[in-house]
Amino acid sequence: SLGTESYGAPEHWARLEGGTAATAGSSRKQILLNELRLKESSDNYSLAILVFQLLAEGNHPCGRGKWHGTGEKPTQRVLMDHGHWCYGTNSPFRAGKRIPESDFLPPKILRMCDAASGAGAQDPPKRPTARERAEALDDITFARCGADKRHVYSAHRFVCPWCETEAKISKKPLPAAARRTPENSLPRRSAPKTRRTPVAV
Repeated sequence: SLGTESYGAPEHWARLEGGTAATAGSSRKQILLNELRLKESSDNYSLAILVFQLLAEGNHPCGRGKWHGTGEKPTQRVLMDHGHWCYGTNSPFRAGKRIPESDFLPPKILRMCDAASGAGAQDPPKRPTARERAEALDDITFARCGADKRHVYSAHRFVCPWCETEAKISKKPLPAAARRTPENSLPRRSAPKTRRTPVAV
């Protein structure tokens, strides 16, 4: 659920029983965070993680990766609390080799993820809203990989990022079918029509 350790917003998790001591220790305004902990911004943080996992084949933005900072790699929860995620601007935590480069995400989605999991970790108002995120997702045209039908990716890429990543790891040539063709693009689904409920007079 959104209240679990892997999804809870820093300001929310700090107040849950069993929350980590480092959760919001470096937050610029602890009082502000406490006031916002039950507001929409906390849900927006959790939603950002879910959207990332949807597009990244289940990978958590603060999960798999390498720590390039000092000392041992922090736990996933500490990375979340301090805004260190795998594609974050100037983040000492970077994506592992089994996750594609950051450009597998559409630019707008990447900026939204950074706003929520990066700067927004300790500044809740910076997190994109659910409506903004839904509109950004609706703008994506997806493609299905010709080499592996399990791979679905944003059609702004000309090569399947998952096949590309696997080829780098295995050091094998990229399958020709992994390159996007017009036939690979999936049809866009039209937005459902909203039904208006008559208002009694």
